[in-house]
Amino acid sequence: MLALAGCASGPAGPPAPVAAASCPWTAPPVDDPAHPADVCGVASVDLAAPLARHADLLPVTVELSTDRALTCVAGTPGCAVEDDRRFVAAPAPDPRADPSRTRALLTIDWADDQVRLHVPPHCHLRGGPAATVQDCAAVPRDGVRFAVTSVPGASTPWRFHVALALPGDPGGAPVAPVDHGWDLSLDPAAATLRLTGDGTGTPALALLTVGGVRCAVRGAAPPTSVGAPPAPAPHDDCTADVPANP
Repeated sequence: MLALAGCASGPAGPPAPVAAASCPWTAPPVDDPAHPADVCGVASVDLAAPLARHADLLPVTVELSTDRALTCVAGTPGCAVEDDRRFVAAPAPDPRADPSRTRALLTIDWADDQVRLHVPPHCHLRGGPAATVQDCAAVPRDGVRFAVTSVPGASTPWRFHVALALPGDPGGAPVAPVDHGWDLSLDPAAATLRLTGDGTGTPALALLTVGGVRCAVRGAAPPTSVGAPPAPAPHDDCTADVPANP
């Protein structure tokens, strides 16, 4: 009897993420943001920037998301697939949204001394709102601007500036670019964080700490015509208590 070498059995792992793909589209349930969006196996962009201060506090999350299923503009190739989540006013329990249901996700990790950025791929329907096939593509990494800088000054409160710019949809669908800056100040003794900022094209913002949404700001209106300038985003002004790391 011959023995066959080099053969292994067992379940295959998940396929490796790809840069672009097409697949059937079905809108995820609007009332269940924990339900992941189908992005056709396309890779997200994950970046990290160092944080100049260390504190024994739990991470803080900043979510950017939209409350629409689609954005369709005449003259563009199809409709942009959006996050399709209901706006949640603060204070509220954490909706525990899947990262795929956000435009961008920032995690400020005080204990790990870094700010992490997660950007899901863009998807669009090629044939308009009645289409059932979506094209998804990874956001070009070289089109993402992400920087965290420490503002010099008094020892407390600690001050930082976060700059975030995201390109529009690489396939030409009507996804407005995001260009935003936030100023953050943290009093480490009182464990109080304040975030303020302005920008353009920003979806709704939610500042989350352990236990729930501590601040929420509705986003700008979607584009209405080809070449229209991005709508100014509302001014963000949030304050939240940050729990200590147990």
